[in-house]
Amino acid sequence: GVKKAYKERLKKELEFSVQQDGGPPGFRPKYEIKVEVVTQDYFYLLRTPSPPNEEWDTMWIKPTVKVIMTPNSEVDEELAGMSMGTTFYFTILETGMITAKETVETPAGIFNDCLKIEYRTETVMPSIPGEGVSSGAEAGETVSRLWLAPNVGIVKFHQEYETPLLGAFGNSETTTQVKTVELKKYEIKSDASEVE
Repeated sequence: GVKKAYKERLKKELEFSVQQDGGPPGFRPKYEIKVEVVTQDYFYLLRTPSPPNEEWDTMWIKPTVKVIMTPNSEVDEELAGMSMGTTFYFTILETGMITAKETVETPAGIFNDCLKIEYRTETVMPSIPGEGVSSGAEAGETVSRLWLAPNVGIVKFHQEYETPLLGAFGNSETTTQVKTVELKKYEIKSDASEVE
């Protein structure tokens, strides 16, 4: 789930970034991008007990990216057959925190005493030097907020994230994307084992 989605997003944004660099299409170098992602198998949506304004670790993601650039031999024949590779890696840590209790109005109705939880990412760059290893790229920050209603679950989700994900890679400009999802309809079913 998280591993596959993050890997696809990262590769897509890197491919877009390199297309913005290198001049007209016919003169651009060729890029081969390989992405590997390691992540934990679980996500701590809510820690129990969860005191207000106290952080907990929700998950971590460790991507490794290898970019191989092959110069366009039509531009410079002397560079034919040559290629240059760069590998960079980093760790993204996400933490959660209950920031408030709020009343939330959605198309499905008004929900009282909702827990407002904020999830925030932090990028940790490696400090170990190595030949052919770069730590120059930085991942964009993501801030997500969700509202949990008692006996219902998630009724609203709001996210702000930077794109491209690696804002320092290539010449791509980083912009903030905003997404909000609200509950439109729900149904509470009684337990079939209950005696009427």
